[in-house]
Amino acid sequence: MKLLMTLFLDKRTKDFTNHPALMQLTGEDLEIPLDEYCNTALHWAAMLARLPLVHALVAKGANIARVNGAGETALQKSVSTRNNLDYRTFPRLLQVFAPTIDMVDYSGRTILHHIAVMAATGGGGHVSAKHYLESLLDFIVRNGRPANADTNGDQQQNGDHANDVISLGTFISDIVNLRDDQGDTALNLAGRARSVLVPQLLEVGADPHIPNHTGLRPADYGVGVDMVDGNGQSQQTDGRGDSFMDQLTKTKKEILQATVSQISQLVEEAFSSTERELAANLSRKQEKFEHWHGKIRESAKARQLQQKHLDSLKSKSSARVETERRIKNLDTSSDNLRDTLRNNGVIDHSGRPVLSDADKASAVNVETFETLFPESFDPSNGFSDEQAAFLSALQAPDVLAKRASFYESFLGEVNEEVEELKAKNVTLGHNYRRMVMACTNWTAEQVDEAAEGLTQCVKDLNDNPVPEDEALELLMRDRGQDW
Repeated sequence: MKLLMTLFLDKRTKDFTNHPALMQLTGEDLEIPLDEYCNTALHWAAMLARLPLVHALVAKGANIARVNGAGETALQKSVSTRNNLDYRTFPRLLQVFAPTIDMVDYSGRTILHHIAVMAATGGGGHVSAKHYLESLLDFIVRNGRPANADTNGDQQQNGDHANDVISLGTFISDIVNLRDDQGDTALNLAGRARSVLVPQLLEVGADPHIPNHTGLRPADYGVGVDMVDGNGQSQQTDGRGDSFMDQLTKTKKEILQATVSQISQLVEEAFSSTERELAANLSRKQEKFEHWHGKIRESAKARQLQQKHLDSLKSKSSARVETERRIKNLDTSSDNLRDTLRNNGVIDHSGRPVLSDADKASAVNVETFETLFPESFDPSNGFSDEQAAFLSALQAPDVLAKRASFYESFLGEVNEEVEELKAKNVTLGHNYRRMVMACTNWTAEQVDEAAEGLTQCVKDLNDNPVPEDEALELLMRDRGQDW
């Protein structure tokens, strides 16, 4: 506790960053009661208008919703003294304790009840109370959250309370006419003390007809009730006195009329002068507006041109990325095809086709057939025993006819596939030609002329591949960039 009390020794201290109490104590330690009423350091800092200390305590972890033995928050205690009026700190104090505006103490009293009690005290308490009420209402009007937002103040935590202020509608409906344990509203307390808060409370919707538990209402003290003027007219005693009074009244009226006329003239002159100044200022502002409007239009046009250029560059970049992707895919397909051909070997079309497994079931020996039946064989001369034995070993003619028909159909499909591959080869050649044209900006004729050299270069690179780093260096130099 002694360490906490050192926070209040010097009221001129602004920076508490290196203060021993804040460096050694935790947020829970800062909430230790300092007096018999269980007021914490935050309560005392608010009452003494020590705003830097309030900020330091809250930043350290002191709970702004902590109450003392009477259930009063630091905000409610801050209006019990005039310190926050003298130092003009109450509006800034509201920014810190905004979530506790709608809290009530153990007696059921709100912040308005405490301000009304302050107005009833002597020593200029009504001045402080009027300042506190005006600041509170102005703060709620300026910073109140929407009416449909969550208004449960019991669940608020320390942190950012910028948007955690009760709305004006909720304040008027739930707080202004709230009664304490004695049944008194804030207007009942203010009306009983004849304080200056009565008009302001009536403006925000305070009801003068709500009684307390003893049946007394603010209206019973004349609050909210139009008073009847009971001043009677003085009796006239003699005619000379009446004449003097009439003359005095007439003179007063003339003086009043002359004064009003002069004031009206001065007001008109002031308004005319103000109107001329406003017209001149408006003209200057209009000129500046037109000047900057022109600048904005020029800037917008320049931005549009830059945006078009940027879009063009993005389009070219996308096209280039797409081209590179296609080239990479073609390279991958080419490598895969090359590997497939390398693994399967080269097909030799120079020799005679070998009888495949599909023909082995026919048991036809082609060499024996060519020996027994040469090209000069004439069937009209008859068959030898060997020829007859060979023919008898063959399958039935209808089976051989079906097999021959199958081979003819299969060969036809093979020929069609060969033609399709030739057509695809032509299309692939066109695609490669377009790819080379896109990469080199050559014409089709230039690509055809350089095709042989390019093919030879590719073969040389396949036979003697260049390391990747060296290839990248050559490409970068070819583009005029340093590697």
